Amino acid sequence: MIKANILNRLNEITKSYSFFFVLATIVIRDFSGPIDTLFSKNNKDHLNHNEFSFLIGLWIKNIDFNNKNELKEEEIFPETYDLMEKLHYTFFNDFKFNPELIPDFKEHFSKARILQETMFYAGTGAYDKQYKELVTEKYKYDVEWLQNEKGFNLNSLPQFYDNIKNVLQEKLNDRRFKKNLSHREMAIQVFCLNKEEIVKENKDFEIILNHFQIDLAEANNKQFNDLGDFNLFSEKPILKIKDNLYFIPSTFALSESMYESLYYWMLADKKYLDTALKNRGNVAEEITKNILEPVFGSKNIYQNIIINRTKSEQVTDIDMLAILNDTAIIFQIKSKKLTSLSKKGDMGSIKNDFKKAIQDAYNQAILSRKCLENFQNYKFPFQDDDFKSRLPKIKNFLIVTIVLDDYPAITHQVHVLLENNSDDLPVAINIFDLALIAKYLSKPEKFTDYISKRTKYSNYFKATNEMGFLGFHLDQGLKKYDGDLVYLDESWAQSIDKKYYQEVYKDREERTHSKKTQRNDLCYCNSGLKYKKCHGKLYV
Repeated sequence: MIKANILNRLNEITKSYSFFFVLATIVIRDFSGPIDTLFSKNNKDHLNHNEFSFLIGLWIKNIDFNNKNELKEEEIFPETYDLMEKLHYTFFNDFKFNPELIPDFKEHFSKARILQETMFYAGTGAYDKQYKELVTEKYKYDVEWLQNEKGFNLNSLPQFYDNIKNVLQEKLNDRRFKKNLSHREMAIQVFCLNKEEIVKENKDFEIILNHFQIDLAEANNKQFNDLGDFNLFSEKPILKIKDNLYFIPSTFALSESMYESLYYWMLADKKYLDTALKNRGNVAEEITKNILEPVFGSKNIYQNIIINRTKSEQVTDIDMLAILNDTAIIFQIKSKKLTSLSKKGDMGSIKNDFKKAIQDAYNQAILSRKCLENFQNYKFPFQDDDFKSRLPKIKNFLIVTIVLDDYPAITHQVHVLLENNSDDLPVAINIFDLALIAKYLSKPEKFTDYISKRTKYSNYFKATNEMGFLGFHLDQGLKKYDGDLVYLDESWAQSIDKKYYQEVYKDREERTHSKKTQRNDLCYCNSGLKYKKCHGKLYV
């Protein structure tokens, strides 16, 4: 089935308002359930966040409230999955395998279409809780601009998100106990909120709602035609489907939009642009330092190390350096984002974005490493004697490049696009990956050991994202096994997902419910079930 026909059919079925109920069913099937179940499913049989957002984008664009055609959900639901699977296969139409030749996989996987495929079908690069918690840190220098230009206090954003998440969470948990509702009634009950539930008499909440909501009765998203096109849903993930009724299909999409959209608002203000970019660069380094200091201690973290050849001739600089005994980790941090052209598969744009986000950072780190290895020949004008006394003791240098935002398939791009003269590749991650590595490897010895092994086995292990490497390392350990290559499937990243959300919801449960309610007590909702089998069994 050719791509044009697939897209035509998807555009056709998303014209009906009743596609809403197909979307709701997808959320129930693919993005909600008990934690143990949700993070042990086979991802190949489910849509990912980008695929789901793509369907919503088409629905926003195509919905016709005058179209009275009622979709037969029992037919459209499986057809939607079939169409999305066929759409995925179109990325591989030009792949020709000759069994008589040794395939050049690097050449194949560095093609624009394949790079676009890895970006679109990669897992999400952060958790909703991470987006929510970092948004105030990311924009802390832009508080005044937000208040003056957008009319709300930055600190209200995570509170706004928590309110919506908590209300929807309760609705999702209660779903099991409302057997009398039809499927359609249940979909509206679980995924839709009225204005009162969202705003809670909070003036900031009402302003924020207006910024992040879109009225489906208006003509919207008309430029959205293909994978990689700008999708209005990414900017406005709260969908007003009728008066005083808002469809919120993905709280993750809301958290991501909160974290990303503010930046684009500021870019549109030409008078504030330079300030916004300066603030963005500064905060990237500050967030990195805040993550690393609890691991290494403040005395072992050095920031903005200027390296000169002479008193006035600067050679390079290091954003962040962490030292443990005879090992130093060089962190080079960039705030470059993946552009829309790259997401559409433009090879020139992909290479340019990669150069600015990873290649330049890596080259700078390599130069910095050479300077540190030959420290006698260089000057460090702003470092104290303690720092200089540690340089002769450093025998090993590791390199980590960091980006401030999610950069889809960054590990794959390092393998196929990085230009280097070494057998070892740098550890290229986003700020959220760094936070999770620091969370689960909170001792400096364990953190450094992981970065060392990731570097040593960079051409031996392959994974779609950093959490795949981390999950495998925590369970099995990164080391040499039989074979020339070890590919780590999605289950290893899912093990981190499961671990993370079990901790998040355990903490939430302890804060939300009375300590008097024990796991084997009858549930407070009077269902007659034990708490652990009822509201204690969280659906997320």
